Amino acid sequence: GGEGGQGIYPCGSVGYWILVLMPTPIIFGIVWYVGNLASASYERKVELGYEFADGDLLWTKRNTRIFPLYCITAGFAAGALGIAAGTILGPVLLELGLLPIVATTSSGFMVIFTASSTTFQFLVMGQLQVDYAMFFCMIGLFGGAIGNTSVNYLVKKYQKTWFVVAILTFVLFMSVFLMGYAGYVRWAMAEAHGKNMGLRALCPSLASHHAHVAR
Repeated sequence: GGEGGQGIYPCGSVGYWILVLMPTPIIFGIVWYVGNLASASYERKVELGYEFADGDLLWTKRNTRIFPLYCITAGFAAGALGIAAGTILGPVLLELGLLPIVATTSSGFMVIFTASSTTFQFLVMGQLQVDYAMFFCMIGLFGGAIGNTSVNYLVKKYQKTWFVVAILTFVLFMSVFLMGYAGYVRWAMAEAHGKNMGLRALCPSLASHHAHVAR
């Protein structure tokens, strides 16, 4: 129903907003339920005197409430900035207490679902150039395999995990820098051609209809 695809309901209608907002209470309910289960399991282990290993997740009441909010914020930031949510989620998992190797692997595993679901949406709407997508998919596959093999080799050889944190920091820094540079280039091009770089309407077709009626 948004720009670029024909939906069940027209963009801006009541049915459109119901479909858009419907997953929100479901997701929050699942997060709350699973958080309570994790917290109860953690408290039970503490009562029994369980010894947690380094890197074990400590699902306290606070963590089960605050870290989902961190993840939601990371998702909003990734969507607004146009970068992978796993890149932003990596530091969150490190703050949660995960070992660097585990944090990187977990964030990468999460990206599989977000990237594949988005790709499938574009494929269904007929907006995906398959050969173009396969080309970059192979680049990502081989790049990930080379990077993963190299990092595992360094970790095993030197028995250090700071390589992972250093690489993650470098990727975040480069993402911020390149986003700023790309934004500046787009702004300069738009300024040169007299284009509006402000906020656009959520539903362009609806906005154009109102403008036509107003005339």
